[in-house]
Amino acid sequence: MRNPSRLKTILDFISKQETDAALKLSLWLQKKTQAQQQITQLQQYSQEYLNEKHEHIDTEQILNRQHFLAKLNTAIEQQKEQLSSLEAEIDIYSQTWKKAKSQREGLEKILEKYRLQARTKEERQLQTDLDAYAARKN
Repeated sequence: MRNPSRLKTILDFISKQETDAALKLSLWLQKKTQAQQQITQLQQYSQEYLNEKHEHIDTEQILNRQHFLAKLNTAIEQQKEQLSSLEAEIDIYSQTWKKAKSQREGLEKILEKYRLQARTKEERQLQTDLDAYAARKN
C-alpha cells in the first residue's frame, strides 16, 4: 500500500476498537471485584451468625436458624456461580482486547516502516540533488 494515510485511518479504527475493548474489560473486572466482595461479606455474615451465642432457644428457633443459614449458604453458592460466569466473560473480553492491541501494534509497525522508507527516499533524493548541484558548480 503506497498511501500511509489509508493505514492511518485503519489504525484509528483499530485503536478505537482497542479502547472500547479495554473499557468493557475494565467494567467486567469491576463487576468481578464487586461479586468477590459480596461473597466475602456473605461469608463473614454467615460466620458471625454462627458465632453468635444463642442460649435458651427452643426447637422452632433452632429450625429457623438452620433454615436461615441454609438460605445464606445458597446465596453464597449462587454468588460463586455468578463469579464464575463473570470470569468467563472477562476471558472473552480479555482476548478481544489482546487481539485489538496486537492488531494496533502490528499496524503501527507497518506505518513506521512506511515512514522510514519515505524518509529514506527523501534523503536519497536530497543527496542526489546536492550531488547534481555540486557537479554543476564544478
